[in-house]
Amino acid sequence: MRYSVLVDGKPVPDLKFLRVLADAKLRGEKIAAENVAAEVQIEGYPEQPGIMLTWRLDREVNAWVETR
Repeated sequence: MRYSVLVDGKPVPDLKFLRVLADAKLRGEKIAAENVAAEVQIEGYPEQPGIMLTWRLDREVNAWVETR
């Protein structure tokens, strides 16, 4: 699976197709800390055809929540 970080629905150019979800989450949290009003999401693209996963950073509980 490869992961991309999105801010307000747009991919961050330097953070496209990361291979490790933990890295994507860490970088997304850093962006969220720097941009309080931004909505931060991660999209996971499978290597083989399958379901694409999406997470968004829920600031109320300070956790990543899986969405579909």
